[in-house]
Amino acid sequence: MKPITNTDYDKLELAIDRYVDGLDIDDLIQIVTDDLWTYYRKSASSDEVKEFIDNMQVTDEDVEPMNKEQDCTCGLDENGQWSDEVFDRFGCDCDEEQERE
Repeated sequence: MKPITNTDYDKLELAIDRYVDGLDIDDLIQIVTDDLWTYYRKSASSDEVKEFIDNMQVTDEDVEPMNKEQDCTCGLDENGQWSDEVFDRFGCDCDEEQERE
């Protein structure tokens, strides 16, 4: 494979500009959300995560308790119905990490 040249970087800059120009606000929100989620779940230290949460002024009261029957797919049986037996058998905790990765 050929090395990347300065001209390639100039082309890359233009390609990125064209890509970004074609995005709408929903696309931008999705990209930022995905990037932040990935960074804070996979790269940031726990101190960085807590600092971000504090900076965004998110408190325990802001977090809604999980309704496992509504929010968790790992307890569904083969017919798509909630089952405590299935939930317990697979030992899942319905962590959002399962849903987002």
